[in-house]
Amino acid sequence: MNENVISAANDALEFLRVGEPMTGVEWADKNFYLSPESSGVEGKWKTLPFQIGPLNWMCDDDIEEYNEMKSRRTGFTKRVLITTGYSTEHKKRNVVIWQPTDGDMRRFSKVEISTMIRDVPVMGKALKCDVGAKSPHNTIDLKEFLGATLDLKGGTSAKNYRAMTKDVAIYDELAAFDSDIDGEGSPTSIGDGRLDDSSFPKSIRGSTPKIKGVCLMEKALAKCKAVYFRYLPCPHCGHMHRLEFKNMRWENKDPKTTVMICPENGCSFDYSYYAEMDKKGRWQTLSGDYYDDATDCFHSQDGALAERPRKIGVRIWAAYSYFRTWEWVAEQWINAAADAKTGNDAELKAVINTILGETYEEKGESVDSTGLAETAEDYSIETGIPNDVLFITFGADVQGGMDPRIEVEILGHGLDEETWSLGYYVFKGDIEQPLVWDHLDEMRKMKIKRLDNVELSIHGGFIDSGYLSTTVYKYTGPRRMENVFATKGVNTGQLCNQGSWQGDKKVSRAILHTVNVDEAKTIIFNRLNKITEPGPGYCHFPGQYTDKYFTQLTNEEKKEKKKAGQLVGYEWVKKGPNEQLDCRAYNLGAFARFNPNLVRLKMRLEAEAESLRLNIPLKPRPKGRRVRSSGINAR
Repeated sequence: MNENVISAANDALEFLRVGEPMTGVEWADKNFYLSPESSGVEGKWKTLPFQIGPLNWMCDDDIEEYNEMKSRRTGFTKRVLITTGYSTEHKKRNVVIWQPTDGDMRRFSKVEISTMIRDVPVMGKALKCDVGAKSPHNTIDLKEFLGATLDLKGGTSAKNYRAMTKDVAIYDELAAFDSDIDGEGSPTSIGDGRLDDSSFPKSIRGSTPKIKGVCLMEKALAKCKAVYFRYLPCPHCGHMHRLEFKNMRWENKDPKTTVMICPENGCSFDYSYYAEMDKKGRWQTLSGDYYDDATDCFHSQDGALAERPRKIGVRIWAAYSYFRTWEWVAEQWINAAADAKTGNDAELKAVINTILGETYEEKGESVDSTGLAETAEDYSIETGIPNDVLFITFGADVQGGMDPRIEVEILGHGLDEETWSLGYYVFKGDIEQPLVWDHLDEMRKMKIKRLDNVELSIHGGFIDSGYLSTTVYKYTGPRRMENVFATKGVNTGQLCNQGSWQGDKKVSRAILHTVNVDEAKTIIFNRLNKITEPGPGYCHFPGQYTDKYFTQLTNEEKKEKKKAGQLVGYEWVKKGPNEQLDCRAYNLGAFARFNPNLVRLKMRLEAEAESLRLNIPLKPRPKGRRVRSSGINAR
């Protein structure tokens, strides 16, 4: 018989061959490879001690539901890939992986799945077509193997949960999914319905957490009776304990001094001990039940063999990482905590979620404006502004209707996020006519003197384009080289998000920067509520501001958002006119966009003030560089 015919017949029957039974860890250590496009270090996979239990559980037929609340850098994505390869190639099971969005799915398919099929020989051999070939067996959202299929879906639409019969359902970054998919239920409730006809159904969920009480990952974990933590022996006294952030210590805000404290005897040890501790560690519940890595067996707290749990939960955070040290963890916390003291807790929230692996407790928030006017100070543009002001921006809100106008706040910025409101202007008039914009131009070009006689210019600012956006673009486009940009409020992303071109004419087209107004308002309210003494994050106001100004500055409230009686998040709700608050939010966005070096600027302005005092002529200031918007060529 022709050798090619024999070879083709062998390939066609390959899926009928039953391989030697293996655990997930055994399959991974034998077959898996870390691809360069998706790994910090390329090379053959070796399961780390703390990963043995979770990886085996993700691949175990007896465990029907696996939930992992985690931080970054603990290898969950790689374990998802291994579980996918193990299930499709070794066990011939049909798998579906949901990502939070279609865009997330496409990236995951290209960067993670396709590279795994290319670099793991058994996966490439199991594919129903040549690796890399254009084929209906190998598309972005479908991979067909000998005896199994892999579907890849975005999780935002209910249609992506239908018309499938699967054995394994995987939800990557579950906390980032919508809590209710098109009114049909949670992603896990409708997705797990695809497993009803499977002999070995398995649902795998993993995520860094988000907001306490709302987080889908937190809710899934709460339904697990068996939740395991990684317990390690103290290198000095041998006491078995889990690593907790509350037991991490450092001296004088110096992360290089970071150690862990043994909760039993107070022994201290640094990260250099961790790898050896992990080799002797075990996964254990708070009640004392544990798992033996070496035998792949579960035990009760008295050592007796126990049944494998049908549902299992795992908690792990960055202290267990082999890729980030405790010094790094401490440094992230120290820096984020410093930012939080200025009223900006965005970084602290990220550290709690993605490094500590904990939910962040969001609360409803409002500011009582009563008494704010009493904090006003004796300064003004006319008489001189404080010498601590180093940089000036403006934020403008455009209003239509029966009372068309542009409202503008000029805001001075100092070190450590300290701010001074320098003036609030209302330019009334038809927004589609040039006169009102002429008034804004006149304001923008004014020179503002500090008490030490140093003159400052308004560097630039943001103008809201939510109303009559074309008119705003027409004004801001030709002035983009003067640092004048259109803006729009959103509730996602960074404080100031990447710019985009608006309009067709190259010379006059505008740049639009979106501002995360939810974050901006949280910062503003944190500062007004919590920072009561001048210094980092403090908000200064001039004496001419009335109670009306402070009422409108605080005329929103963060409230719980519920759906069908369930808490699904928090939202900002207007209590009345709030243009002052919007202008302040756009100012914060503009300052984030310009990102000046205030330390260097302070030195230069102090030198200028000294020269003025001594009547010594100064060299001309260097001309500013051409403005570029992040990701946008502003020519």
